[in-house]
Amino acid sequence: MSTSNGFAEICRTLGGMSGRKRQVTKNIAVEREWRRKEREEAIKKAAVEEELNAIRRKQIEDQRRAYAFEIQREKEETEKIAKLNIEDIKKSKEMDEKNKMKIEAHRRNLLKQIYDKEQEKILERKRFFQEGIKLKQEELSRQKMLRDTMYNKIEELKMHNVPEKFVQGIVRQLKLHK
Repeated sequence: MSTSNGFAEICRTLGGMSGRKRQVTKNIAVEREWRRKEREEAIKKAAVEEELNAIRRKQIEDQRRAYAFEIQREKEETEKIAKLNIEDIKKSKEMDEKNKMKIEAHRRNLLKQIYDKEQEKILERKRFFQEGIKLKQEELSRQKMLRDTMYNKIEELKMHNVPEKFVQGIVRQLKLHK
């Protein structure tokens, strides 16, 4: 029922009544009209609030999608950078390994040359000092024989019950520590 028709109908109804009744009926009619307007405003307000809530929910959902898209894009970018870094590290390790192999081959070559030269020198020294070695071996043999003889003499002293104190003094003087 529209506002103008409802009010006109109320006025027609009021025309046939007495003054006091007419006033009460008029008040009731005004109050009904006011309630109807209040209901309409409440419905409009609820509709506006629902529309605003729907718009807000859509904004939130759009924002979530945008965040998810941004996070995915950043994740893909990070993975791409990580992949490139891994490839660079792999290439760097390969180059390092090649360089190490070259350096190791060069080092081995140098060591072989040094070893060969040392072997030559050793052979020359062996030939040159062969006589000296022979003499030294004879000297060592003679010293061993002397040491063995001294140990035997010390054992003989012990067997003849010479006090241990004197035997130890002789060992110290002859520097015969076992």
